[in-house]
Amino acid sequence: MQGRFHDAVRHLEIGRKLEPDNPAVYSNLASAYQQLGEREKARQMREQTGRLLAEKKSATNQPQP
Repeated sequence: MQGRFHDAVRHLEIGRKLEPDNPAVYSNLASAYQQLGEREKARQMREQTGRLLAEKKSATNQPQP
């Protein structure tokens, strides 16, 4: 991110639209928003990261037919 957090957010938001189920995008967005002082957006991104990771974990723990 090299301190260019506004640019990072812009690019990561595009990534979020392209891959809405990718927890890495939300994690990086949370960091960028936190650096910009946008705590509420950072919190929302962290929550979404947690939801996606929980979904992936749940899916991997499902018995296979």
